[in-house]
Amino acid sequence: METLVVEEPREAEAQSPCPECGEPIPERFCTLCGEKRVEARDYSLRHFLGEAVNVFTNLESPLARSFPALLFRPGLLTAEYLAGRRKRYLKPLQLFVLCNVIFFFGQPLTGFSTLTTPLDVHLTAVPYKLTARRMVGGELQRKKATLDEYRPRFDAVIQNQAKTLVIVMVPMLAFVLLLLYWRRRRYFVEHLVFATHFYSVFLLLLLGLHLVTAPGFRAARGAGVVSEADFDILFTVVFLILCGAYFYAAQRRVYGQRRAATLLTSLALVISVAAIIQTYRFLLFFTAFYTV
Repeated sequence: METLVVEEPREAEAQSPCPECGEPIPERFCTLCGEKRVEARDYSLRHFLGEAVNVFTNLESPLARSFPALLFRPGLLTAEYLAGRRKRYLKPLQLFVLCNVIFFFGQPLTGFSTLTTPLDVHLTAVPYKLTARRMVGGELQRKKATLDEYRPRFDAVIQNQAKTLVIVMVPMLAFVLLLLYWRRRRYFVEHLVFATHFYSVFLLLLLGLHLVTAPGFRAARGAGVVSEADFDILFTVVFLILCGAYFYAAQRRVYGQRRAATLLTSLALVISVAAIIQTYRFLLFFTAFYTV
């Protein structure tokens, strides 16, 4: 005569449905979708901070792999993404947003304002300065305000809008790439991915170069060795050379051109980046002007 074995009922916690798919979770992880069962310790501060540290230190995480590849292997992330190998690295827009946060968090430490262009720069040091002066002058007359009263409000708006408007430079560069490689008949999104990865590097490179040069610049300016205008020219030349070198290496990996053709397209892209920065500043001025 057979003996019937009656299984003990599982704990209520184990029978709780998966928060993702609704199926019962017999163990710590759902067997259907892989979601982890939530436990009381998951709500502890220690667990929360541990997860945050793990994201940045885990060598197997997409974040830990993405930044070295982005900085030291130009074009690799774009090539991998276009080849369909996308799980190992952060998505292009995710990476751009993260670099954007890093840039605007660190920029105040440098004392420079390349992307958060203040009003004084719009009025004195850009190609459209005459238009900016005319518009601001009319606005001051209409509001019966002084420039000293208007300036801080304008600059505060610029600081906020720059953090989101910086993304407009990405499709601009992608359109330039579309024109340069129109014979290749690539999708616009392919160029968009390349441009997104480039501007991720652009933000990190700009911040890093500012942090490195800021102390020396302040000392040289204090000693009267170099003026702000001279330093700005020197900084721009060095920065664009670095951008050109990155373009060359990235294009060779992604587009597979010959060296001579890649040099020419890299030069065209560097010139385009300089023009795109001015276009971005122009758009930033208008959006801030009509918001203040």
